[in-house]
Amino acid sequence: MTKRKLTLIFLILILILIFLAIYSGIEFQKITTESMEWQSTRFRITDKTKIFGIGILLSILGYIILRKKISKTQK
Repeated sequence: MTKRKLTLIFLILILILIFLAIYSGIEFQKITTESMEWQSTRFRITDKTKIFGIGILLSILGYIILRKKISKTQK
């Protein structure tokens, strides 16, 4: 596997994990006042969000380790 393929795979993986972390933490609310109806969002760190965050950190660490192994074998 080349560095380019490895970078592309991990970039896609990290982007998916970031999207899932944001999507799992967003909460929509509707607030009604006398004359207006407001829609707002709130970001809450849930257990799913924590798991996705840990997954992001571990995938970045795995990318660094694999990149170093690939550069050693290519030399």
